[in-house]
Amino acid sequence: TDPTVAPAGGEALYVLVHTPYLRPHHDWQQLFPAYRQTILQKLARTAGLTALHERIVYEHALTPLDIHQRYGVLDGAIYGLSSRGRWGGAFKPNNRSPDVRGPYLAGGAAHPGPGMPMVLMSGWIAAAALDSDGLVRPQQQEARLWTSLPS
Repeated sequence: TDPTVAPAGGEALYVLVHTPYLRPHHDWQQLFPAYRQTILQKLARTAGLTALHERIVYEHALTPLDIHQRYGVLDGAIYGLSSRGRWGGAFKPNNRSPDVRGPYLAGGAAHPGPGMPMVLMSGWIAAAALDSDGLVRPQQQEARLWTSLPS
């Protein structure tokens, strides 16, 4: 473990909570305190962390609004399109547009889906599609390094 992430004798705890993407009636400055309290209560009830709220030395939170503003993620939706219905699971939009020659999709809302490893893979797949479609100009041949998935 990295001793710099917590004070001596302390621990670092990372909690990821699924939240809805931004909606017009969501004011995260107003919503967050109650949301935080609910999270702490659930951690106490389900993980036995009953005194966690008294032991927090440093805390940092990212709300959907923070994610939208800081990272440019549309409406703070870190998992992209809905994970249910037509675009759920393995049915994310293809990396190559089926309708128009030229557009290529990469990111958490495109195949293979959300999460850092999948987003990187999505970029590799889109780059490989671009290359195989012959749209890489001769002066861009050095970019071919990135068009193959790592083995």
